[in-house]
Amino acid sequence: MLTRLIVATVAFCCRFAWLIVTAFLALAGVSAHYATTQFALSTDSSQLISTRLPWRQRELAIDKAFPQRTDLIVVVVDATTPERADAAADALATALQRRPEYFQFVRRPEASPILQQSGLLFLSEPCVAWRTRSPSSPRA
Repeated sequence: MLTRLIVATVAFCCRFAWLIVTAFLALAGVSAHYATTQFALSTDSSQLISTRLPWRQRELAIDKAFPQRTDLIVVVVDATTPERADAAADALATALQRRPEYFQFVRRPEASPILQQSGLLFLSEPCVAWRTRSPSSPRA
């Protein structure tokens, strides 16, 4: 019984080959149109979780109060010397500050006077001891 059905289907497809090809091309076109108009994918991870949840509402309130935390881009500048890295970072920060329509805030945290004066306070104790040791003192 199954063999007869398969033979009949193959014979029908051979007899009306152009009709079958046209029907499948039309079906593929309709499927492609449906897929492009009905399916959407958002890569915005903030849209994945409902904004009605209490913790999400608090998170949105914090983001509204501190807009510098949202849409953050971090740039790492690497150069052969620290002076060249500072010069490149300064040039980049200056260029980005000229484009306020794209960049709301441009900051160089390591260039702040507080970190330059007291930056060693944020390091671990062994690292500070190693960095503040004079070249003539013996290693611990």
